[in-house]
Amino acid sequence: MPNIYKIINEDGRIYIGSTKKTIQQRFSNHKSAIKSNTNQCSLKDFNMDTARVELIEEVQCNNPICVKWKERLHMELNECVNVNRPIVTEEERIQKAKENSIQWRTNCGNSNTVCECGCTVQVREMARHKKTKKHLNFISENNISS
Repeated sequence: MPNIYKIINEDGRIYIGSTKKTIQQRFSNHKSAIKSNTNQCSLKDFNMDTARVELIEEVQCNNPICVKWKERLHMELNECVNVNRPIVTEEERIQKAKENSIQWRTNCGNSNTVCECGCTVQVREMARHKKTKKHLNFISENNISS
């Protein structure tokens, strides 16, 4: 049966996860991933030498969606460091897309780059620029394949 578990850092922060393995096996996987620097999850700054793992619930259902909902429920009931959620509502998906769009525009979309035709263009406008007569004429006149 699948398990919902929490990893508790020495400072009290918790991470919640689910696994079909034993929680000790999954805990060992997390430790290994962090030591080999391949762990990109919310545990990356946990001290795994002093952290401990605890079983929250043995899920009485093998359906992966059911397990993900249970995991999500425990994330909502506890303050946890998890950045990603196993189940994302449509409202959350739309909100995340808006945040990503704003972040992209702020961090790189408004930056300028120089096109091969010599025009200075905002990164986010490059695809549109490449359809302009000026750009297309430059490409055809210089026999450049795009």
